Amino acid sequence: ISLLTCLLIYRISLRLFNHRVAILSLLLVSLHPGLVYYSVRLHSLVLDIFLFTLSVFILLKILDGKNVYRIAFFSGIIFGLTLLSRTTIALFLFFAFLIIFHRFKENKPMPLFIILIIICTTILMLIPLWVRNYLVFKKIVLTPTESGLNFWLGYNVSATGTNKTLSGKFIFNIAPEQFRNKI
Repeated sequence: ISLLTCLLIYRISLRLFNHRVAILSLLLVSLHPGLVYYSVRLHSLVLDIFLFTLSVFILLKILDGKNVYRIAFFSGIIFGLTLLSRTTIALFLFFAFLIIFHRFKENKPMPLFIILIIICTTILMLIPLWVRNYLVFKKIVLTPTESGLNFWLGYNVSATGTNKTLSGKFIFNIAPEQFRNKI
């Protein structure tokens, strides 16, 4: 996945700038310490970075103006998967829609159809999560969230910057029982 991310960064840079910038971008992302370290370890950020980079790449493919409806369908799948992994992509979606409107402004219905396809396909990707959340929590939860847990992991009195205490216990296991049950 890290290798694919490097290649996507190269292609994006080549599309937006020139060959020199693309090579420099490829080198910088290839040698990024976090990406190098996690290229041989399973970590969610590697997937998050890849999906976000793929989202940018596929948006640029839409802007090329060829096969836009088919690419918009795949874009919705990618955005949906990215939303399942990292909800911050939603802000990118807003800007992507503005860019699509600007790019195809001369053909008024076209950007609306593209955006509608992206939104509908994204929603199709999220429906299983919504159904699962409703069955588990008996209420509608639109996006995955672990912000309360992450906040507590980083700011409790035993926080060390890792998921373990100084004595080697898992941070979550030292949380109050009521908090653990709620999570």
